[in-house]
Amino acid sequence: MTSLKRRFAMLSVVLAAFALAGTTGLCAEDTSSVDYQKVADGARWGFSDAADNPLFCMRRAGTDYDVWLLREAKNRHALTIKIIKNDRPVYQWKGHKHSVFRIQGDRLYYAEFHYSSTGGHVVAVDLTSGEPLWRTPLKALGGVEHSAYLNRMTIDANDEVVSIYGNESMGRYLEFKDAKTGKTVGHKRFPKQVQLSNGRQSQASKPPLDIARELLVKTVGGKWKKIRSKLDGEYLVMTKPPQGVQCGDYYLFPPPTGADDERIQSWTRVRDAVHYVLGTGNQGTVISSMSNRHDSPTSKALISALNLQEPGLLPLLQTEEMKK
Repeated sequence: MTSLKRRFAMLSVVLAAFALAGTTGLCAEDTSSVDYQKVADGARWGFSDAADNPLFCMRRAGTDYDVWLLREAKNRHALTIKIIKNDRPVYQWKGHKHSVFRIQGDRLYYAEFHYSSTGGHVVAVDLTSGEPLWRTPLKALGGVEHSAYLNRMTIDANDEVVSIYGNESMGRYLEFKDAKTGKTVGHKRFPKQVQLSNGRQSQASKPPLDIARELLVKTVGGKWKKIRSKLDGEYLVMTKPPQGVQCGDYYLFPPPTGADDERIQSWTRVRDAVHYVLGTGNQGTVISSMSNRHDSPTSKALISALNLQEPGLLPLLQTEEMKK
């Protein structure tokens, strides 16, 4: 799919709603004539990676309002998003690098969520007055327990509904909210999608760590055990090295990953010993004991199997607790 097609993929569901209504547009009185739950039931997955950020939302914000993004000097993960008209601030809110919003006429709709926690809210604002109209929770995945987590959204709107595609570690969904009230009028969960090491995606009911364990046993060798701890959630640990190999511990933690994720730094202390980040990939972050060389046969096998990339300038944290 070309980037242009991906950019407009999330519009297809709303256009399908128009088709069901038998008209090229819907007036407010016609909202009840469209069964948005039926629209959701028949919808295809339309999430776009290119659209899960404020820069994409700025590009399609229209010409009636200016949009400013301000980064806080003391918190590089926080953004302040400002809507301005005729040099006069109209509305602002706190966001982050994956915040999404939509300006539809004189209405602002934005998703209020954290990119490493499940679910969130949608907020509607009247830009003529700068006053919020409603704030309602997303049905999303219905609440899931998690530790390390990814949560991404895209947002679109017309005069009748706000549409949200949610792409989370534990599942995916489409949700329609009534533009006037914020009530959820359509919802659909899609099968979980697993990102494979070759870059392809497959829908699977198996947990990602189970799939990763099978891959590691097949390509790297040794025995891998899935562990669940209160501090770090679920992860894989090599309990027995490949035959004929002597090496230290290797751990695979699921996403989120990335050079700006502070939790990767906290993972450098495992079982009261200092470890280093071997690399990050689609399926997670691999932590290695200091006794394992980056160019050892097992490390090379892991890097190849999981398509790991070096984490760059991630510092190795040695807290006072580690030094004791």
